[in-house]
Amino acid sequence: MPKYESFAHANLNEIDPNWTPVPDDRYKLQIQSMTLHTFEYKNGPSAGTTGERIAVRLAIVEHPEFSGRVLWDNFWLKESDFKSMRKIMDATGIPQDGDIQGWLEAITQEQPVVDVFVSVVEETNRQTGNTEPTNKVVWREVQPA
Repeated sequence: MPKYESFAHANLNEIDPNWTPVPDDRYKLQIQSMTLHTFEYKNGPSAGTTGERIAVRLAIVEHPEFSGRVLWDNFWLKESDFKSMRKIMDATGIPQDGDIQGWLEAITQEQPVVDVFVSVVEETNRQTGNTEPTNKVVWREVQPA
């Protein structure tokens, strides 16, 4: 997709509305934000109760084809995601000096760049039920950039 200088020159008829994942590869990703969200479960045994997740916004940097491409990820209340966040802490050198909210704010403020593998995986689209390719950040392989 071309880079636009203004909305005045955008032609939505020329835009592919489908999301195409970036190919399997190591990328330099800038962590643009990590934000704690509270939500209500709509279905299943937890319906009507609240849960928490951390939403992560990432941008590919220093890449000849995909610089500026935004990727999203989520961390949930499970051990593997806490391990992933610890690996991010170690790779960025941004310590958790207080509560998790303070660490998330420090990450968001500094917007560090890390080196990490991104893979293409098949995932079920919850709206259509179809299986579609999407990207998955392999946090266990995160390294300083």
